[in-house]
Amino acid sequence: LLCAASCTLLTSILFCLFPRLYIPFFNIRSVGENPATGFTRELRVGEIAKLHENDEPVFRATFMGEIPPREKLYWRGEILNHTDGMNWVRKNQGRTGEHILREETLYEYTVALEDQGAGHLFNLSGVRNLSPLVPFHILETGQGIYRAMPLSKKPFSYRAQTAEVEYVRPLATRARERYLQLPESVDPRVRALAKRMGGEGREMGEKLALLVEFFRDNGFDYTYEPGIYARERFLGEFLFERKKGFCGHLASALGLLMRQMGIPARVVVGFQGGVINPYGQELLLRGADAHAWVEYWEEGAGWRLLDATATVAPGRITQDSLDYFAEIKGARGEVSALGTLYRRVSFHVKALYYGANTFFLHFDRDAQRAFWRNLFGVMPNPWIMALTAVVASLILILWGGVGRRIPCPHQRAYGALLKKLKKRGIPVTPHHGPLEVRALVLGTLERREGLILAQKINRYIRARYGERG
Repeated sequence: LLCAASCTLLTSILFCLFPRLYIPFFNIRSVGENPATGFTRELRVGEIAKLHENDEPVFRATFMGEIPPREKLYWRGEILNHTDGMNWVRKNQGRTGEHILREETLYEYTVALEDQGAGHLFNLSGVRNLSPLVPFHILETGQGIYRAMPLSKKPFSYRAQTAEVEYVRPLATRARERYLQLPESVDPRVRALAKRMGGEGREMGEKLALLVEFFRDNGFDYTYEPGIYARERFLGEFLFERKKGFCGHLASALGLLMRQMGIPARVVVGFQGGVINPYGQELLLRGADAHAWVEYWEEGAGWRLLDATATVAPGRITQDSLDYFAEIKGARGEVSALGTLYRRVSFHVKALYYGANTFFLHFDRDAQRAFWRNLFGVMPNPWIMALTAVVASLILILWGGVGRRIPCPHQRAYGALLKKLKKRGIPVTPHHGPLEVRALVLGTLERREGLILAQKINRYIRARYGERG
């Protein structure tokens, strides 16, 4: 115990004095020929026949206060405003309606992003006061979308607040045209549907209700195995025939349908929800939490969110994503109860390692300085810190806490025998060797008892010194 305590003390001192290098436990890996759930800067859904679930953590979010309801946890990463009738990409956004953020703070949180990727910073709507916790430049690309230019290889880490957004000017004419852009060819069935739901005289609330009703009541299937869609036939085939897809298909179709109804719309890609980390009360966002949804423009209100996935598969939004996907796969017979348990245990193990990665490997120079300033009010000289570590190590070694030999079982048994002999009144001392102790035993105790104890001493001598005894 003394040795273990000494080693722990020495390790703690060295850990605090010498920052460790960053070597991430989790790198967001490419899945090669097997497409997997995860964030992408563009939405290209038609070429994906089957999507594999990605359990790898991407970032963690820690809220100052209670975590918001899952319905509010839409982490915006990129805005896509141009479509070819199925896929969506980002083009020049232009002026999309000037807005202000109200003074009252809704949420405050910190984000630690493991994957540097393309430098996207994920935030809730109405983000403000975004400040880095590690050195990197922040670039705002508009509409609450941020990117980072790192100054080191460390993971991104930043703090942000959110507030209610109030739009003070209408959508500019050119921006309206951009958010109503459609492909040259549109399926006649789509035109007829859009005309029926977006007819003249309908209020925005009525149009939205009809859209929700359409996706809710027409048998759409949320699946990661939608099969291949051809771009030219995607919208009509998805809305009226196959009706199979995941969030990307639903967001693409909803955005196109709203534009056909004359409602300015765009697709947003990022993450939704997250899983509570049981080892730190943090929200972990995995590749499987990647998501796509629609934002539409409403006069007098500005940009508002509408998610077709919340209508077709509400559990995907309201439930823990681990539980939701486990239920879906279990219902389809794709995974057993044992497999579900394995995935849950696996997630807990990854969460534990993720927390260790954050605590230990992120103890860099900045964290070290903060630690010593909190402890002493100043940052000690690095040379003094190194000298202190060396002196502390030498003291522990000389004291014997590190270098002390741990007694073997024979030594422990022999020591116990000496204690018993002292209690019997036999005058043994630490200076007596085993042969002297054996002689005292044979000369003091009765013959039978003396021979038994002498045999024990002989066994110790052979074990300790070999056959020479």
